[in-house]
Amino acid sequence: MVLFLRNWCEQIIISIFISIIIEMLIPAGNIKKYVKVVVGIYIMFVILNPIISNIQNIDFENIGLLFLN
Repeated sequence: MVLFLRNWCEQIIISIFISIIIEMLIPAGNIKKYVKVVVGIYIMFVILNPIISNIQNIDFENIGLLFLN
């Protein structure tokens, strides 16, 4: 579990550094706001991807049986 959290934090930090570099390289103008939207979606994907992948592996029928006992 600790390894999972460590890897997840590393991915988040790396994606934030990449997004900062990309935003610094893009010149000011109309395209900059679109780049910010795409970068924001990318960071949200990096944050939510492990959570969504773990939700798919959960067996909800067994969880219900645990609460009923």
